[in-house]
Amino acid sequence: MVTLSFSISPKNGSVKLAAFASGMDTRIMAGMNTAGALLERDMKKKLSGPGRFKGSTAGPISRLGNFPGVVTGKLRQSVGFNVSRQSAGPLLVVGPKAKYAVFLELGTRFMPGGYPFVMPTWEDKNENAIGAIKKEVMRPL
Repeated sequence: MVTLSFSISPKNGSVKLAAFASGMDTRIMAGMNTAGALLERDMKKKLSGPGRFKGSTAGPISRLGNFPGVVTGKLRQSVGFNVSRQSAGPLLVVGPKAKYAVFLELGTRFMPGGYPFVMPTWEDKNENAIGAIKKEVMRPL
């Protein structure tokens, strides 16, 4: 039996998916690599719209509740995933490394609601990501 647990990091807003199963770590990690690539690709896709600097007149303004627009591309470039072996089992972490990402995701007192892109990615693709892990685990030897 494979047990999956999901959490969002309050530090940077990244998605963490942990799997626990005895003797299946290699297969779970292979599935997590596939799932990580899928989630990373979708997250970067959500961060591909045009944006503009405050005070600039070039490009459309990102609206609260929509995905953040691209101005420099730094946030999109910081999105990645990592699969590691932990004492409790394999762990997949997907999300941005940019320090300001959590403020865009969750908002601030000056920007309530923010520009979420991590949770919408998880909500859109969680079944596909979990399916990729299950497919690898269930693959015949």
